[in-house]
Amino acid sequence: MAGLSWLNKKRSPPGTVGLAWTGEELSALHVRPEDDRPVLTASALLAPDAEALGAWVREHRLAGARCVIVPPATAYALRVLEAPEVPSEERVESVRWLVQDLVEFDIEEAWIDVLDIPVEELDFPRNRGHLEG
Repeated sequence: MAGLSWLNKKRSPPGTVGLAWTGEELSALHVRPEDDRPVLTASALLAPDAEALGAWVREHRLAGARCVIVPPATAYALRVLEAPEVPSEERVESVRWLVQDLVEFDIEEAWIDVLDIPVEELDFPRNRGHLEG
């Protein structure tokens, strides 16, 4: 895959690369731990393409670094729902059925996943609402 060869490197530099889409640009940064605190070592606003990102990674010698990617806020939604009373292996399909009227596209194209949050251990009401991104 041309332009993405920097993804195949073996040795990982310390720290984490963060990538986030901000409108028409890609925000990129690198932080590394120092004295138990993160230190910003590089940051840039890039064109959202493999060539620009690859050049930035090479310039800062970050090939193989751990990476966290944040998709655009319009690309996902997080919802807090009551867990359906079905076996755990059926929860994703059950939630897919529950949220089908909440999406504006074919529900079969949606990536649905479930995260169990132990509400009993949290210090806020169960009916607080939902999170959206």
